[in-house]
Amino acid sequence: MNRKSKLFFEVLESTFNTDKLICFMDNFVAQTVKKTVVILDNSPIHRSNKFKAKIAEWEEQDVYIFFLPP
Repeated sequence: MNRKSKLFFEVLESTFNTDKLICFMDNFVAQTVKKTVVILDNSPIHRSNKFKAKIAEWEEQDVYIFFLPP
């Protein structure tokens, strides 16, 4: 949710996994227009190697991922 209370979301009728999270994040990043911070918990899909490999790509587009402390 942004400062203007706009919520970015998707509805899925299947299992949510790392690949779907990456797709969601790619779509989200494509819509951002200024520096953005995304705060995530430590769910296994957030900490997967596949997800972590994409973080640098998103940072190049001014979207930064931060994790809550365990």
